[in-house]
Amino acid sequence: MPEPTLAPASAADTTPSPQQQRAIEAPLGPVLVLAGPGAGKTFCLVERVRHLIVVHGARPSRICAVTFTNKAAEEVVRRLHRELGAAAWDVTRGTLHALCAGILRDHAERVGLRRGFGIADEEYQQTLLRRLGVRPRKRRAWMLGLFTRKRLQGYRLEVDVDAVFDRYIAALRERNQADFDDLLVLVQELFERHPEVATEEAARWDHLLVDEFQDLSPVQYGIVTRLAEPHRSLFAVGDDEQSIFSWTGADPEVIHRFRTDYGVEPIVLDQNRRSTRAIFAVARQLVERNPRLFDKRLEALRDSPFAVEVHRFPDESAEAGWILEDLARDRAVHGLAWGDVAVLYRKHDIGRELERRFLEAGIPCRMARGRAITDDPVIGQVTASLRVIVDPEDPVALEALAAHVLPDALLERVRAAARRGEPFLDALRRVARDAHGDQDGRWLWRFIYQV
Repeated sequence: MPEPTLAPASAADTTPSPQQQRAIEAPLGPVLVLAGPGAGKTFCLVERVRHLIVVHGARPSRICAVTFTNKAAEEVVRRLHRELGAAAWDVTRGTLHALCAGILRDHAERVGLRRGFGIADEEYQQTLLRRLGVRPRKRRAWMLGLFTRKRLQGYRLEVDVDAVFDRYIAALRERNQADFDDLLVLVQELFERHPEVATEEAARWDHLLVDEFQDLSPVQYGIVTRLAEPHRSLFAVGDDEQSIFSWTGADPEVIHRFRTDYGVEPIVLDQNRRSTRAIFAVARQLVERNPRLFDKRLEALRDSPFAVEVHRFPDESAEAGWILEDLARDRAVHGLAWGDVAVLYRKHDIGRELERRFLEAGIPCRMARGRAITDDPVIGQVTASLRVIVDPEDPVALEALAAHVLPDALLERVRAAARRGEPFLDALRRVARDAHGDQDGRWLWRFIYQV
């Protein structure tokens, strides 16, 4: 394979700080990088990949970069492409769940799955639990959280919840489905029961880089360290103070385990390059009482004429009114364009109210909805349809599709009429016959015909 040619660095690139340079150029082997918000974690990870390729002659296809989200993975490769050109696309990148899903695709039968198994999303999980008699929706969500803690943290469930968990797993396997926790737990099981598979998978790469290391669960930590076992070139980037995913099994103690297991001292990125000094000072006060594993001395470099202020309002209408007035003041004093302003809010309902008030005031605005693509009703219906096409005999997939297509009241009518253990399609036909000739009947027969 020819050596990649380097594109000239963009003028917009940040010059590495001394600590960033130290992390990027650290000797091959285990490296632990700790960084607060805005300290350039992703920058360091990207530059480390570049350093491995340019200085150490690593082949891009022998490098794996694990990120917490798919969006972060594409951001990594986008930045690399700017520096390395087409060679960047050869770097394996993605979430650990995606990595594990690929491993299971090759070895499904060894862990009780069949080839072509499906991955159950939250909608499918909710529907399955509902068919197992778990109501209401909030209780199902609560149970799914407990199931995650059981599998990823070893949490002990109450007897009745544990019984539902066993039935839930059995129902998934019967339908050749794995949920997102299964992707991790089954790979862990695969590696333990078939060490030759672990060795084969680990041999695919010579360098492994992991972002947001503090959000790994003990199970994920075990998978990552097993994949890095042959070469020990494991570059871990995280922040013990930013772990907010304990409800998904994350355990910031894995950072301390890494330090102990590999006998390394962390490299601390000590400069916040994103926030102003005023914002940074307030943020540090807010997290000062949080438990921390490591002593970090951080500083912000940017100044700003704007102070940090806290205001309280009796209701959301008064809050929106103040925001409009404040924007008008800032625009008059500082000459800001509307595109220079962002308003962050906690939930989408607040955003919709702000959008209405902005438009009434003649302020151009664009909502950044931040919704998953599967939340789009059209995409959701297409995905649910594909599940039925893949396995027409799966009653959970069929009910999930019905939830996208049928009016809520009619769907509940079918659910109420369904007899215990009865195939969902049979319940649909029976209610359709009873409703023959009226609007509900037409809805149901159209749906049955499409299925």
